[in-house]
Amino acid sequence: QAEDGIRDQPRSRGLGDVYKRQVHVKLGKRTFKVCLDTGGSRSLIRKSFLEQLRKGSQKNSIVKEERISPPLHCQGVCEGMKSADMVVAATLNCQFEALDPDGHNAKEAPVLPVLFAELDNAADALLIGFPEIVSWGCKFFDDQDGNIWVDFTKLGFCVLAESKNPPE
Repeated sequence: QAEDGIRDQPRSRGLGDVYKRQVHVKLGKRTFKVCLDTGGSRSLIRKSFLEQLRKGSQKNSIVKEERISPPLHCQGVCEGMKSADMVVAATLNCQFEALDPDGHNAKEAPVLPVLFAELDNAADALLIGFPEIVSWGCKFFDDQDGNIWVDFTKLGFCVLAESKNPPE
């Protein structure tokens, strides 16, 4: 496991293996990191992060909140490991920071409503899981400089997931 908590993976970028990378997403006028996780069965938001959004200037990015009934829980990778019950879901308007891997002007990414289940101690503040990743046609690839990209093929844009030389 990498120091930043993101699993190191071989060069294969298919959805067959669990693959987890962070990208930038706008909620309102602010940019946050979101984890794309092909092993996640649903999208999750850390409870404390949702509480911050409700109080801050990004509250307009929350489209809808609803109760989950019956409550949901996640099963962990270890047998018998379960999360606390999830009883709140929030739909957030998310806009990824589109870039062009070839350096051309990038098409602006659309605003996408994403349904997140609130989890008290989620490892990531925002995690987008497998169902959305598949529906958007996400493919992961690396360029000749070692940067890792996510191509949202069904939506027509790319985002930079990781860079060998991140901007300062």
